[in-house]
Amino acid sequence: MDHGIMSTLLQSVQTLLSNYGEFTVGISVFFLGENAALAVFALSAQGLIDPRTAFLWAFLGSFASDIFWFLMAEYVFKKYYERKIKEASHEKSNRFYMRLIDKHFFITLVLIKFLVGMRLILTLYIVLKNKIPFVTKVALNIIATALFMGVLFPIGWHLGLGSSDSLSIEQNLVRVMTIVIGLIIMLHFLSKFAAKLIERVYKNNNKDKEA
Repeated sequence: MDHGIMSTLLQSVQTLLSNYGEFTVGISVFFLGENAALAVFALSAQGLIDPRTAFLWAFLGSFASDIFWFLMAEYVFKKYYERKIKEASHEKSNRFYMRLIDKHFFITLVLIKFLVGMRLILTLYIVLKNKIPFVTKVALNIIATALFMGVLFPIGWHLGLGSSDSLSIEQNLVRVMTIVIGLIIMLHFLSKFAAKLIERVYKNNNKDKEA
């Protein structure tokens, strides 16, 4: 997000806050995600809203948004998934990334919060694919959301104090997270490819010896 868009967002959130009260913070974050949270935390640094109140409402807005999509996945998209997708992909259910999600759901949930533009799709995907109980997903998401807001708060705070580097920090953080996840997946597939290649060479050598 560039500085022009952030300035517009800051003005919009400030207007909502002045005219309708603190609960509009939660609504803004619910619909606009981390960008609204950054704007709210910047306004708290300028003394327009208490920092604890800003954090609480931003947390509630982000958490409510996640729960909304959790419920959509559980009660709307899951029917389509089970009818159309699950049968076609049953034989591929043992893939690396699904084992990773099943074993490390919390870590995955935290990481995808930083993947702007991909978070919604990935959230729906992991909720549909893994077998973790819904209540457990909600409980883990409380902690994940608190951590996410904890990372965004100092960035938004410095933005409110006039630090021009804050948006760059947030953008770089997103890039780093995307690269890390991409590297993990790429390294896994490279290792699988290398293992298959070695296995094929070994079989060919054995055939040559037998011949």
